[in-house]
Amino acid sequence: MSKYETVLEVKQVSNSYKGKLEKKVLKDINFKIHKGEIFGLVGESGSGKSTLANAVLGIIDYNGEILIGGKNRKDYNRRELSKQVQAVFQDPTASLNPAKKVGWLLEEPLRVHKRGSVSERIRRVDEMLELIGLDTTYKKRRINELSGGQKQRICIGIALMLEPDLLIADEATSALDVSVGAQILNLFKELNERLNTSMLFISHNLNVVYWLCDRIAVMSSGEIVECGEAQNIYYSPEHEYTQALLSSIPKLS
Repeated sequence: MSKYETVLEVKQVSNSYKGKLEKKVLKDINFKIHKGEIFGLVGESGSGKSTLANAVLGIIDYNGEILIGGKNRKDYNRRELSKQVQAVFQDPTASLNPAKKVGWLLEEPLRVHKRGSVSERIRRVDEMLELIGLDTTYKKRRINELSGGQKQRICIGIALMLEPDLLIADEATSALDVSVGAQILNLFKELNERLNTSMLFISHNLNVVYWLCDRIAVMSSGEIVECGEAQNIYYSPEHEYTQALLSSIPKLS
């Protein structure tokens, strides 16, 4: 794959919540993510960021077209989609089974998809622990023995076990202490450099998105109001909403 092969393409995607009154949550969203790119999606709470992620993951329905590796997402069954796209969410504790040990949790995707022999799966678990910055003794630990940052590392490891083309990180550092969140951001950057994995990184924090991402899309009220290179969005924003977001935070030097 070339650096610029399109991993995800979102075309004219819309979504509405239907109650007594229909509320449009996503309004004609368009963007692409290339192979090896970290693409940032930033906006305030309620702007539609997580709804868009759920559409890509197949959790909710939508109008428009989402292409993953050039294939329509709706043509994937859930098993096939899980090989292509994985997600890391805000609360790692809620994502992990407290009754199981770390080694079992990391190996589970390989067992479900029947990848490798027992010894090959164990070796893969050991390699993944090293990749996410933990040693092999963690295999025997339970979730309640881990810190928040360690739990999120395990979630990242589980998401990467099937070597997906796209990793979605939805507010993956916002529930962590600042110093721990910074370590996870560094891990995302290291993993991108080592594995060339494409990432959709969702956050309300424009400083974080600028530091981590190659390109940024800014969302407001279900629309992308501005999209471009991270440097341009951060230092030369054109839309008044982006300018307002930047004015509300301490600017990085």
